[in-house]
Amino acid sequence: MENIGWKAGGLLMTIDGMGTARNPSNGKERSVHNAFTVVSYDRAGGYRWEAYLSTGQSTVAHGHLESANTFVWEMEIPQMGTMRYTIKINGNKWDETGARSTNGKKWIPFFGMALTRQ
Repeated sequence: MENIGWKAGGLLMTIDGMGTARNPSNGKERSVHNAFTVVSYDRAGGYRWEAYLSTGQSTVAHGHLESANTFVWEMEIPQMGTMRYTIKINGNKWDETGARSTNGKKWIPFFGMALTRQ
């Protein structure tokens, strides 16, 4: 679940995300993702993506609009390479994928999320 809102007169977008997974053996849900993000436009023409995780980790990444309905943000992680997330919005659907690369050429997918606006 992602709760998305606008702050400071529409200058900031906030994303409050909580993801759970169900254990197939016992049916119990557990938290697998808990994050809060602030997205702001920077004067260089891109977007600043500040993400904070419940684990205490945080990052500042940079993003750009690839098209009218596609947003891409990336960050460098030492010893892992570049992590790239692509968000595609189509009507009330939000699809996000993640891939990583050590050379910027070969991308290995590792994440997928499909959300529907409630």
